[in-house]
Amino acid sequence: MEILTIKVDVMSMEVVDGQVTGARLKYQAPGLEIYLIGRVSITRRPAVNQLAMECALARHIPLISLKSYGWV
Repeated sequence: MEILTIKVDVMSMEVVDGQVTGARLKYQAPGLEIYLIGRVSITRRPAVNQLAMECALARHIPLISLKSYGWV
């Protein structure tokens, strides 16, 4: 199982290995968990979704198996 964290700052987003303290589970697929930390405005949600999909594709995980949790 690979665990990644997307860190969202005011001007940037980065993907780090492992779970950062305070991060919450946002995306899950077989063999992959992606956590999210930082404030995500409504206009930046598509960018965060795209970054999570790129992480899944880079690991040869089909996008249909990627689940998102917590968006209203």
